Amino acid sequence: MVWLGGVCVALAGIFLVKYSIDQGLLTPWARVALATCSGLAMHALAEWTIRKTGRGHPALAALAAAGSLTLSAAALAALHLYGLVPALVAFFFLAVVSMATTILAVRHGTVLAALGLVGCYLVPFLVGGDGGRIVEVLAYCLIVSAAVLLLIRYAYRAWLWWGVVFGSLLWWLGSMGLDAADGFRGPYLGLLAAALLYLPAVDWWPKLGEIARNASALKPGWRPLAPAAAGLRVAANTPLRAGLLALVAAHGFSIAVEPFSASAAVGWVPLVLVLFAAARLGGKFVWLPWVSLAAQAFGWMATGLSGWTGREFRLVWESGHDTAGTGFLIYAASSAAIYAALASWNLRAVHSQPVWASLAVASPACWLAVAYALATDLAISSEWAVAGVTLGLLYTAAGWILWRLSLGKLATWTILGCSASYSLAAAMLFQEAGLTVALAAQAVPLTWLAARHGTSNVAWMTKAVLATLVIRLTLNPWLPAYAPGPGWTLWTYGASTLFCMLATPLASSLPKLRRWIEAVSAHLLVLTCWAVTRDLLYDGEVFSGEYGLTEASINTAVWASLGLVYHWRSRTGEHVAAVYRWVSRILLAMSVASYVSVLLPLNPVLTLEPVSGTRVWNVLLLAYGAPVLLAYLTNRHHEGRAARWAGKIAAASLFVFVTVEIRHLWQGSLEAISPASDGEMATYSLVWVSMAVAAVLAGWMRYGPGVYRGGLALLIFTICKVFLVDMSGLTGLLRAASFMGLGLSLLGLAYLHQRFGTADSEPGSD
Repeated sequence: MVWLGGVCVALAGIFLVKYSIDQGLLTPWARVALATCSGLAMHALAEWTIRKTGRGHPALAALAAAGSLTLSAAALAALHLYGLVPALVAFFFLAVVSMATTILAVRHGTVLAALGLVGCYLVPFLVGGDGGRIVEVLAYCLIVSAAVLLLIRYAYRAWLWWGVVFGSLLWWLGSMGLDAADGFRGPYLGLLAAALLYLPAVDWWPKLGEIARNASALKPGWRPLAPAAAGLRVAANTPLRAGLLALVAAHGFSIAVEPFSASAAVGWVPLVLVLFAAARLGGKFVWLPWVSLAAQAFGWMATGLSGWTGREFRLVWESGHDTAGTGFLIYAASSAAIYAALASWNLRAVHSQPVWASLAVASPACWLAVAYALATDLAISSEWAVAGVTLGLLYTAAGWILWRLSLGKLATWTILGCSASYSLAAAMLFQEAGLTVALAAQAVPLTWLAARHGTSNVAWMTKAVLATLVIRLTLNPWLPAYAPGPGWTLWTYGASTLFCMLATPLASSLPKLRRWIEAVSAHLLVLTCWAVTRDLLYDGEVFSGEYGLTEASINTAVWASLGLVYHWRSRTGEHVAAVYRWVSRILLAMSVASYVSVLLPLNPVLTLEPVSGTRVWNVLLLAYGAPVLLAYLTNRHHEGRAARWAGKIAAASLFVFVTVEIRHLWQGSLEAISPASDGEMATYSLVWVSMAVAAVLAGWMRYGPGVYRGGLALLIFTICKVFLVDMSGLTGLLRAASFMGLGLSLLGLAYLHQRFGTADSEPGSD
């Protein structure tokens, strides 16, 4: 009832003014004077009652809040509706009302604070006004926010703090799309950030603090902000960092939607200065300038996106007439200098040296990248490349000076700046293959510097370059701007792999970095084999959508061979053995998957794909013969489960290869629809029996029960074929020869099986 009563009284005063306007009952001056007197009377009644009774009451707090709302409405009506007073007078009056409300909220408690906060932010909505007055509304919002933040200093509640942040950002959001607010949003956010930082942090009025501590109305939940704390550390007791982050996000969004103006520095720099001041609080506050730099970069980059707001911003110079270029370059250069200078200043005054050193180095390169993107739309430009090289030389000179001053840890950051500048220059001067190789070339010097100086930041920069390289080369099939050309795969993939391999021995003193480089080298080697294969198969169309039997067969052989190579390397490498083992397993699994595709979806028997008529020396030897040898080598040189599975795959792939070759030798093709001749069927039987006998003998004499049972299984399969197929299809000597060979084989196997079974059952034979 108290809350509803206060709101109703306030609305009654505002609607009374509106009614008098609609009916024309009073003159403008009379209306404003009546509203002002009504508001003062409400405050006077509330104060008189408190003094007479000696204690406060929520109803009196609601009455005082209604008085503040009425006074605010009167001031805005005099300013917006009638133009009776200049803007400066109205704002001064509103500031006085806000300050008085703050003081009375300390005396009356939470009801007045809540109603005053909500009401003050809603007054412009209730009174109304056109979009041309949005700057005055934002200024009024700043005054209200400042008043509430002063209250927070002496009587803190979390919801009151967030009310200021959300109310202020609500009006910032309402200004979007209004041209009158362009150029004012930046100062608005900067002043609001300064208010969040400083107003709750300083004991502006000690007497008010004493009232806050003694007022009985504060007992149910108010808690002053540590009056004994010194300076800005008081602000750490509030959600200051979250509020500043919200303003930084609004800052970047404002940059993206506003047109560029010559006074950009005045608009966008104030918030940056406040964030650097807040960073001196330490802790996670030190990252605020970094976040601001990132938000600005994204905001300015978004201005160059077509269709973003219909105000695409692009730096152009036409016929010597500068439309926006020089102004933005001045802003970018000044912003880079501000970030670098303030970061260097904090580097000496505040801890967290890596944060400030990285920011001082990164800001010039970041602003150069933004200017280049807006000026050229990422096109090749030798002039911008010269700027990137010049910046890299400046970083080199700064690093040399720091080394001479025995500041090695700081000098390593200039190495990163030099690398970033070199990357920018490469991006400005090269595209596609040239850019990839230019990026890969950094792996060697960066690895050498990281190993020599033993600094983690250079090692991380090396990893970042390698990660960028891997992502770029892996995603090439989905990057249509990557124009192909004859032989470019060796130049791009091959050279990148070579640079990584050259960097590997340089990282011998850094095991973790070496493992990273080894993994990247393995990945790039596989990509190189893949790209070169497709380049040769499809006449330079590396990213062709085709995938045939020949390519799958090559992939099976290459990936299995690389898997064996990395398994061998795992036995010789001490620090990177685990990486080699995992790479070997992954490559072997890829090879098996490729072989399965050769057996099933790409099998010429099913696809009717023509095969060369040349006997033996054709794609079948690569597709079905090479896996036999590779599986056998894997079985011989691997261990454990991988070796056992490789042996089984070797046996199965040998059966498939022999069968396919018999078909091709007899038919000259692999078409499943062609009927098999009697000679072909007899050849199958004889060869399969020979293989079965060989497997049984090998299992009995050397390789054990597994191979022996495999030979028996093949023999049983052949017997089934003879009785179910050969007897109905063979005639004459072929039938006799087939059964004679089968009978002799069975007799011999029976004899050997008895010998093998006897030996197998003897004690200790296992």
